[in-house]
Amino acid sequence: MNHASAISARRAGISLIEILMSIAVVAIGLLGVAAMIPLAHHKAAQGVRSDRIGEFGRAAFREFRVREFDKPGDYNRPYWVPVYLDSNAQATTGPQYWIYNFGTGQLDTRPYCFDPVGVAEAGMPFFPVAGPLQIPRVTALSSRLDDLVPSSLYSNKSQVDQALLQSAVNNRPIINAGQARRCFELQDDISFLRTEPDRPVVSKYFGSGVNLRRESSGEFSWMATLQPEVIGRGNQYLAYRDNGRYDMSVVIFEKRRPSVSPSNELVASAILNGYGTDPRKEVVLSQITAPNPGDIRLSDMRKNDWVMLGRILDATTGVRVIRWYKVISIDEPESELDQDRIVTLEGPDWPYGDSLSDPSKGPLFAVYVRDVVAVYEKSIRLQR
Repeated sequence: MNHASAISARRAGISLIEILMSIAVVAIGLLGVAAMIPLAHHKAAQGVRSDRIGEFGRAAFREFRVREFDKPGDYNRPYWVPVYLDSNAQATTGPQYWIYNFGTGQLDTRPYCFDPVGVAEAGMPFFPVAGPLQIPRVTALSSRLDDLVPSSLYSNKSQVDQALLQSAVNNRPIINAGQARRCFELQDDISFLRTEPDRPVVSKYFGSGVNLRRESSGEFSWMATLQPEVIGRGNQYLAYRDNGRYDMSVVIFEKRRPSVSPSNELVASAILNGYGTDPRKEVVLSQITAPNPGDIRLSDMRKNDWVMLGRILDATTGVRVIRWYKVISIDEPESELDQDRIVTLEGPDWPYGDSLSDPSKGPLFAVYVRDVVAVYEKSIRLQR
């Protein structure tokens, strides 16, 4: 009897509860794996985006050199040109628009903002658009004057060159918006797929309508700021080093919207706690003016944004310095009325010779620009 009871007590198989529990464990595991898919997709997209931005930054320096933007020309044969408010440039513009020295004919040694996209689309004359710290925003001619005159056709080019020069100044054959977008936008994304070869044997033309050439969505674009090398002499005097060498900062935008209004470029006063060699610098930023609706504000600043610090180092000579820094931390405003932000920046050293205690130098300003996602810096030489 006892033997029979023992046999009947043995398990004949797996119970339903055990099956359900096993299914639940497997389902939870599969749900965990499925939950990781969006995160993995997001991280992969971030990696691809960072890789595109990095490649674009390196390509910008090559583009600048290959298109000979590093050869700005001179007063007689300019290649760089500033923004003119009127077609009759010689009659309307003041010294703040001149970039070539009338004495030497060479490009003045000073900071510049090379921004053909901003000039072509919005006519932006300075960087930043408004505020006490402005540098000329320049573009380039669509072709060099010498390239427009074939030497094989003209034995004496002087008169033709002078006519082209006058036309270049007054009629502004500068890089237009389409050319600027083609040169200064990332061209690795295609808005639509072609159904035929990209370069057919026989060229085809539109019989009517607009000739659509660019297929890139223009997600990323760039401009550049150029800062001459600065000589530091103790705490007494700083000057530009007139050797043609500049620190070129390629500023990369994502979905940029150029505007001549100050809505995209905010200038704030700044207090830098120490000008030492520490790559991390703490800055107190204060908004100067009350922003209009839709304008960029200090409260919009976030980690991984970029700001440009600038200061006039010598009020007599106008020597100034600009440097780009990445925001690595920022405090939260205590209230809506709090206009000050304590920001920790990471970037290059401030020029040797500057002093916080020197009253002869101008105040420090910070320029916060909308849609900047990266800045790459490299030393270049502008050829004469």
